[in-house]
Amino acid sequence: MTDTKNKLFTEERREQIAALLYQQQRITVDELCRCFAVSEVTIRKDLTWLEKNKNILRTHGGALWVAHKT
Repeated sequence: MTDTKNKLFTEERREQIAALLYQQQRITVDELCRCFAVSEVTIRKDLTWLEKNKNILRTHGGALWVAHKT
């Protein structure tokens, strides 16, 4: 989904992660690290932010898209 030669701004990466989750419904930290060529720490921070601000649910080692958060 992303060209790893061009680094993304944090906001762009988070939007692309959210889009991937919406399409695939689930994704792992490892997959995201490879896709965006960033560290696990970076992806975990992104997922934490997305959990607070978007429709995702953090899981051990990844995340799930949820239709509606309660």
